[in-house]
Amino acid sequence: MKVYYPPSSMNFRDSVASKNVEDVAEEFEAMFLSLVMKEALKPMVRDKGFATRTYYEMFADNVGRVLARGGGIGIAEFIIKNYMDERDRHSQERED
Repeated sequence: MKVYYPPSSMNFRDSVASKNVEDVAEEFEAMFLSLVMKEALKPMVRDKGFATRTYYEMFADNVGRVLARGGGIGIAEFIIKNYMDERDRHSQERED
């Protein structure tokens, strides 16, 4: 078995840094909302078959993504605001 590693220049920090903060915040909010939806749907699919559980899992993923894209519940806005405040504070410290 051969294991492939990404190039040394490609790491998580670089991949996140290459995206803008709005996209990362929206992705995070979509993941969070998807997890909430999956937990809410668990009792409904507990005794169902594999296909039904898979359908509802994909449904929850897409609902989370659509909700986040449509404005979400404010998590992305919170992340963006705090990121911008932190970035501004660090730039102020460098200037002083």
